[in-house]
Amino acid sequence: VTIAVDLTDRLVDFVAEGYDVAVRMTDQPPESFVARRLADDIRQVCASPGYLRKHRRPERPDDLAHHRCIPFLTPTGPTPWNLRRTLDGPVEQFTFKSTLELNNISAVHQAALAGLGIADLPGYLIEEDLAAGRLVSLLGPYISARRTIYALYLASRLMPAKTRAFLKVLETSFKVRRSATVDDDH
Repeated sequence: VTIAVDLTDRLVDFVAEGYDVAVRMTDQPPESFVARRLADDIRQVCASPGYLRKHRRPERPDDLAHHRCIPFLTPTGPTPWNLRRTLDGPVEQFTFKSTLELNNISAVHQAALAGLGIADLPGYLIEEDLAAGRLVSLLGPYISARRTIYALYLASRLMPAKTRAFLKVLETSFKVRRSATVDDDH
C-alpha cells in the first residue's frame, strides 16, 4: 500500500480527483458514501495564557464579541462556533467580528498558541497543549458541539485490498488513541 496524503480542508470530489478514502468531521455523512465511524471530534474554546494576561477572560459566549476570535474560514465565510449550555441542550451558534480568519485548522491552532486570539479547536489537536499549559480551556460551563470523525469511501462490490488495509489501519489507530485517552482519564 502506498499512501499519498492530501491535507486539505476543502471537500474533495472523489471520482474526479481519484481519492480512495477521505477522513471528515461532520454531523451527518453524505448518503452517497459508505461512512465508517472512527471517533468523536470533541472541541474546546481556548486561548494561550499570554493572550489571557492581556485580555479579560470570557465567562460566557456573549463576551466573545469583545475578544479577538480566530474562526475557521470556509468558502462561504467564517464558521460559527456551536456551543451548548448542557450536554443534551440545544446547539447555539455564536458569530462574532474577527480580525484573523484562517482556512486551515493547524494554522488556527498555531495562531492561538501564538496569543493572537481565542479559537474553537478539536481536542485531538490541543490535548497536549492543554496538559502542558500552552493553551487554557475557556467558557467552562459551555460545551462545544461534537461531531463524528468518519472514514468515507465510495460503495463498491469489489473494494481494492489496499483500501481495505488502509481502513483497517485507520480504525486501529483511532481505537488505540481512544483507549489511551480513556486510560489517561481514569
